[in-house]
Amino acid sequence: MIATLWAVADPSTREFMVQFYRLYDSNKSLNKAEALRQSQLLLLQEKDLASRNDQDKERSKIVVTGTDNAGAQKPFSKDLKKPYAHPYYWAPFILIGNWK
Repeated sequence: MIATLWAVADPSTREFMVQFYRLYDSNKSLNKAEALRQSQLLLLQEKDLASRNDQDKERSKIVVTGTDNAGAQKPFSKDLKKPYAHPYYWAPFILIGNWK
């Protein structure tokens, strides 16, 4: 079972789940943990996800932050070529139970 550590955005979660089940179903040599890892990497590095209008609208509502070297909060600069690069989108997913 896949769970999340915090509330997640619908469009990025949809992309994550599509990638996860595509990888897990198409390659029986991958266990769930490896399919999870590869799905997270795809969200982190994917360049073609920004073309979907409903995702762009949803993404524009979310403000993610980072910290500078002094530890002060600052907005995370979004890269439209990699729309889900921020950990907010790919990091909350974990496996619970049997990971094989």
